Amino acid sequence: MDMEWVRCTGRGKVHSYVIQHGRHDLGAGPAASTAEIIAVVEIDEGLRMLARITGIEPVQVSVDMPVEIVFGDVEDGPIMFNFKPVQD
Repeated sequence: MDMEWVRCTGRGKVHSYVIQHGRHDLGAGPAASTAEIIAVVEIDEGLRMLARITGIEPVQVSVDMPVEIVFGDVEDGPIMFNFKPVQD
């Protein structure tokens, strides 16, 4: 169990993804019609992580799309990594 912290670039690419339609928590109400992109992102350092893709419509996502991590405030609920497409 010899572990250490490693500084990462915060960049990677979409390895695979699904489009989740609607919210699946209790009392979703009107927000139930939203769609989210849930992806497995392979970061430049070789690890894969489950994340949300933000900043684009679901029809715009593709496998191997370059992405970068996005940090933001977290409301009540589980923390999930967010990535957005890399702007060249």
